[in-house]
Amino acid sequence: MRLWSVAACLLLAAPLTANEPITSMDQLVRMSECELLELYKAGSPGIVPEGFTPGRAIPKPGSKLTVLRSKMMTKVWQGKYFGDDGIMTNKFFGIKMIKGQVQQETSWLDGGPVNAIDYSQTSLIFKPYRDEFREIAPGIYLGVMWKRDDCKPKLLTWFAIDARCTPCK
Repeated sequence: MRLWSVAACLLLAAPLTANEPITSMDQLVRMSECELLELYKAGSPGIVPEGFTPGRAIPKPGSKLTVLRSKMMTKVWQGKYFGDDGIMTNKFFGIKMIKGQVQQETSWLDGGPVNAIDYSQTSLIFKPYRDEFREIAPGIYLGVMWKRDDCKPKLLTWFAIDARCTPCK
């Protein structure tokens, strides 16, 4: 994903006028990047979820293959476990792995407040990555994954997590 497409959305997109409220991650997977950006900008950090939150990757939003790729990615990444100690652990391949520290910070996307997950102190594999997310509907969070690069961070992908009904896992 190129940061210039996000910049174009910030400059050119009209405010989102959704006819329906967001009630599922499936809706988000079917949106364009500009629509996701508008939802993200309108969101707030909300309360950091507790326990397991199912998740969906949203690769290349708006492309013809986004829905299929997102569905296939559920075999790889299933969501996030949030502990009450400020530590989050991802669920990959059905196993809890890749920890990150959760705290409220400033968004790298638009400078507003976000819940951020920093992996730099907790994971060798994910050390260059950072997630940030906002609540865009009650219990539904939209996020972006960044990779720290030599000069500036690179937006890699979008994701969603659903904290409304967390299964006991």
